[in-house]
Amino acid sequence: MYEYGASKREYQGLRIELQVRTLLQHAWATAVETMDLFSRSELKYGKGDPDVLRFFALVGSLMAYEEETAPVPGTHASAEEVADELRRLEASVGVLDRLRGYASIVSEHAKTDRRNTLTLELWRSESRLTVTVHETLAEAEARLTELEAQDDDNLDAVLINIARISQLRDAYPNYFADTGRFTDFVTSRISEPETSGVSPNLALSG
Repeated sequence: MYEYGASKREYQGLRIELQVRTLLQHAWATAVETMDLFSRSELKYGKGDPDVLRFFALVGSLMAYEEETAPVPGTHASAEEVADELRRLEASVGVLDRLRGYASIVSEHAKTDRRNTLTLELWRSESRLTVTVHETLAEAEARLTELEAQDDDNLDAVLINIARISQLRDAYPNYFADTGRFTDFVTSRISEPETSGVSPNLALSG
């Protein structure tokens, strides 16, 4: 724990928390923040879809195995068994598809601060993302209610304000690299029966 000691007097003596992360740990944290932002969940506080929470716990353990540290509590199994469970979960909840869809939205609107309101419709089995810009919040909320009434597990419907994307960009300037690092890591582990022993810095370069 540190204290602020620079020029602004009103901040003098305030404590500062400094977090030190590896590249993989930062990629994991950024992916969780992104899911929370777009899905309006609170995964980082242990709330939300239990399957999605389990997904991130399993990824955390695979990253821990990669970095030769202790796995996440409740996921004690071999790296191969963790990858098998993760593969099954991804097939049912589609976290990677959601992150890729969200990244495309950030890419499209990263340079604008207009306060447009969007609804996102991600059809996971088809890997199809539909984005609709609404003139009013009421219109967007009505569309979201209509989509949620379909009660289709294949559909992930989200309402998002573009101004919040700007907040994401400001808080996580390396957003594109970090979410790409996360999805690349997970894809490499669930696309093969055996987990790779390649160093994450080499496996995820470029």
